[in-house]
Amino acid sequence: LANAGLGVVHGLASPIGALCNIPHGVVCGTLLGEVIKTNIEQLKLENKTQPLEKYAKVGKILLSKHHIPNNAACDGLIEVVYSWIELMKIKKLSHYGLTIKDLEIVVKNTGLKNNPIVLNSDQIHDILVKRL
Repeated sequence: LANAGLGVVHGLASPIGALCNIPHGVVCGTLLGEVIKTNIEQLKLENKTQPLEKYAKVGKILLSKHHIPNNAACDGLIEVVYSWIELMKIKKLSHYGLTIKDLEIVVKNTGLKNNPIVLNSDQIHDILVKRL
């Protein structure tokens, strides 16, 4: 895993886990919707079609709608993941003690290896704030 990397969700899970007594799966689960949304938004801005097609493919499978446009499939993917987070009642990071003061160190120590797009520090910070 150290060589392959697992994207920004797992890149965030490591520094958060070092700061808080929080299950790894909770960190990944609570962040997944915001990360997917941010990745898709940035991929669209940079016109990166190949990773967008992969997100769309997953969206089409989860929605069981294989003939919808890729944009609709990506939006549907985000909605499905958010609905799962709600359904499973995955708690936000602050429930486990992460505070706004911790975010700078988390962002600084976040890995982006194999994330489909490079996110800047502000984008990573925004993801965390939304799940705080």
